[in-house]
Amino acid sequence: MPSETDEHNGRFVLLHGFLGSTISWEPLSERLTLAGYDCLLVDLPNFGYSTRENAEVEAIPREEIVASLMQEIAPGEKWYVAGHSMGTTVAMNIACQYPELVEALLIFAGTSDTKNKFTNMPDSVLQAFGRFYNIMFKMVINLASSPVFGNRIMRNPVYDVNRDFETRLRYLEPLKSDNTGMGILFMRKRSTPLDFDALKQLEMPVLLCVASDDAMVPNDSDNAIRLKNSLPDHTAYYIMPDSTHSLIESKPDETFAVTIDFITGNL
Repeated sequence: MPSETDEHNGRFVLLHGFLGSTISWEPLSERLTLAGYDCLLVDLPNFGYSTRENAEVEAIPREEIVASLMQEIAPGEKWYVAGHSMGTTVAMNIACQYPELVEALLIFAGTSDTKNKFTNMPDSVLQAFGRFYNIMFKMVINLASSPVFGNRIMRNPVYDVNRDFETRLRYLEPLKSDNTGMGILFMRKRSTPLDFDALKQLEMPVLLCVASDDAMVPNDSDNAIRLKNSLPDHTAYYIMPDSTHSLIESKPDETFAVTIDFITGNL
């Protein structure tokens, strides 16, 4: 989408949440582009149309992949790094590991739950378990893609945004890719946990924007409280009224306004 201004105001990299993809960020990225910001939307490994992991794949940390993209696209420039839900852990890790690349860190409906599941399970065992999980996962995704069962299946906190049927299919189609179920299991084992000590010491501007009615990560949960307490003291904290976990989609105008206010120092 062309910009409404010839001025280049900066660069964003936008990292989606669990079961999401670049589609999740389209409402916000369209608004940012019109305001003169370049946006890099990334399908993280095992989601969207990115590579699925298994025992044979020598996985590269998600943070390294994204940081390499940032450096290749704009050498020597700093980025606004934003994450939603699961993507916030990747965004925070990038800020901790590559602070020289980050102009500011934006966390939307964030989570501090980065425990690596299946850590002690051998890859060969996880591979066998993953084959069964592939079948079950694809069965659920196919049911969710149907008009008959889709509305019932999608009534849960992960899909708490009002989506029409065609939009829902755009989200679900890449999840039908082979080995998505297995890839998710390997991701849970190999994902990089947060370094809470490094997080507390971040010097760049940080925004924590949470939803008022988040059923996935309730604001009074241990997960949310730990995240809030682990961020630097200068973190800007904002609760978006009348919003749910998928605030970046269901409240794009409000999310855009908060984003601009934050990066211009008016929040």
